[in-house]
Amino acid sequence: MRVAAWMLLAVGVFAPERADAELLRCKGPDGRTIYTDDKARCPGSKPFEPDAAVHKADPRNTPAASRAPLGDRRDRAEARRRAAEAEAGEARRWRQKKEQSEEALRALGERRVELHQFVAWCNRGGSVVTRDDAGIKQNVPCNQIRAEHAALDDEERKVRAYLDSGLAEECRRAGCLPGWLR
Repeated sequence: MRVAAWMLLAVGVFAPERADAELLRCKGPDGRTIYTDDKARCPGSKPFEPDAAVHKADPRNTPAASRAPLGDRRDRAEARRRAAEAEAGEARRWRQKKEQSEEALRALGERRVELHQFVAWCNRGGSVVTRDDAGIKQNVPCNQIRAEHAALDDEERKVRAYLDSGLAEECRRAGCLPGWLR
């Protein structure tokens, strides 16, 4: 109590906006000493003149810091838990983005390998005939297959560039933590 009273006294005496205020000291209804500038709380008391000593308390050892109400500690713990969940959710979202890009790269690679066989056949002078879902034969022009193959190569380069540097840069701009893309 004495530390709290001195802290209150120091705040009341040294606060710049309260420099002209009069500090009063009186006994409260419960018998504790009250320091205030409100004359209504201490009627009939004389102004209090503190001695020159100002005591400082270690904020880690104050009763308020060590004995926070249980509700406050639960609220802080709940806030920390929610923040950790939100952070884990964001990390999961960025990892999924990376996994989706890697899966798209795998699918592009597989499709490119399939088309490469047709391109090789076209380069040897053959014509490509495919069957649709109904089993009907269709001639596919070789220039169309080459164009699709080239488009897949371009798309694959873009996805690789995104995975190599684009995703990390996007994540960094969004405020990602370093381990989220691993």
